[in-house]
Amino acid sequence: LGVEIKIKGSAKAATGELDALIEVAAADLSGLRPLAGDAVPANVALKLSTRAKASAGKAVLSDLRLALGESDLAGSVSVDTSGKLPKIVADLNGKRLDLTQLQPAANNSAAKEKATGSSKSARPGKVLPADPLPLDGLKAVEADVKIVLAEVLTQQIALKDVTAVIKLAKGHLTLKPLGMTVAGSQINASASVDAGANVPAVAFDLAAPKLDLGRLLAESKTTDMLQGTGNLKIKLAGQGASIAAIAASLNGGTNLLMNEGKIKTAALDAAAGGLTALVGMMTSEQSEWTVLNCVASRFDIKNGVATSKVL
Repeated sequence: LGVEIKIKGSAKAATGELDALIEVAAADLSGLRPLAGDAVPANVALKLSTRAKASAGKAVLSDLRLALGESDLAGSVSVDTSGKLPKIVADLNGKRLDLTQLQPAANNSAAKEKATGSSKSARPGKVLPADPLPLDGLKAVEADVKIVLAEVLTQQIALKDVTAVIKLAKGHLTLKPLGMTVAGSQINASASVDAGANVPAVAFDLAAPKLDLGRLLAESKTTDMLQGTGNLKIKLAGQGASIAAIAASLNGGTNLLMNEGKIKTAALDAAAGGLTALVGMMTSEQSEWTVLNCVASRFDIKNGVATSKVL
């Protein structure tokens, strides 16, 4: 398998006690594929070291240091099984999490099978699935996790200074606060899933008061035809045991206000049917960019229906 494991310490099988230094190393994780499947990324090296202690229903991994390809993680993790429900407590930090490198290679046959399976479960004429979400697992464990990452790389865009606090108790999962810098803009968000309620409830809030829309669209390789900074707010809440039910009950809204910006004239012409060209002929002025003043977008959402509002 190409994995080297070193354990140095003491263990008592009768009492379940353990105190050991553990080191795990592998030059390439693809050797684990016969055991773990194709989800294991290839051409990624692993190096793990930690001190493991276990006794009386509690296990602790301290001085944890993990290097996985270009990604790294450090901190501590503990699991306490002495209570009614097992509880996971973790305090983790890292300089980089490269999701592009850790993502397994695309499997065309698996993707085709997944697409076929989803089409079988889909309702005729409906886009969102009505299959029950696997929420029971949220009622089987408790958690208190803090994560701080200097950089997270995704296929679409890089996230900086990511901080998250995750708590789970009595089936109520909260992600608050969740903060990050995207395209040089600070974004603060929170999310929750309450599986302990009679009807599962979800909520999501996001605030980006100085969102650089032009840079965001450019860095995500969406378009380079817009420049400007806006104030974005999103507030959503819904109930239901499936994606379809949650969407149908969704309430809240979105609000985007950009006081001043610029759009490439060619893009505006395409959207407005050559309006800027007509104005240019009338004024003898033409420019690569057209200035936008006070661009506003607001959608109110009630019972799953979004309505555009004039501001």
